[in-house]
Amino acid sequence: QYAACIGLLALAASVLALGAERFRISPAVRTVTVSGLVTVLGVLTLVRSLAFQNELVLWQDTVAQNPQHSFAQVALAMQYRRLGRPDLAVAQYEQALRAGVNTPDLREVYAGALVALQHPAAALAILQQLAVEEPDQPKVFNDLGGTYLMLGRKTDAAVANQQAAQLKPDYAQPRFNLGMIW
Repeated sequence: QYAACIGLLALAASVLALGAERFRISPAVRTVTVSGLVTVLGVLTLVRSLAFQNELVLWQDTVAQNPQHSFAQVALAMQYRRLGRPDLAVAQYEQALRAGVNTPDLREVYAGALVALQHPAAALAILQQLAVEEPDQPKVFNDLGGTYLMLGRKTDAAVANQQAAQLKPDYAQPRFNLGMIW
């Protein structure tokens, strides 16, 4: 953390050294002053390092300090998904979308979080739009097929999974899904 401000630290040390000589400050006072400064910086480092204890805490801290940081919002949402908290992930993805991040990848993982939260109808609209925007992405069609299946629409699920399998013949998941449909 201090690498970025090494110049300022060196300047401050020089000013302190010159000031100590100019004002004839005793070596004992200099030692106490430098020791105090090092102690304060050490405590600040320790306190700040607590934010880096794991990825979840890091991204929570980053979003708390800068709520408009869209990358941090997406990263935090992904952490929530990994921890099995789709409710928190959905809220975080929605915050990222409101902040202006509107990429197909983000909308795809947002739809996945909605499905995990048992909201397939909401995910369906997103995935249908993605299928129009990204007609060459087999994962979108695979996810669309799974969402149709959750909604009981087996024919639509089969069509979407067949499209995914045609787009990427070595993609096993849509073939597995087709086997589960019938």
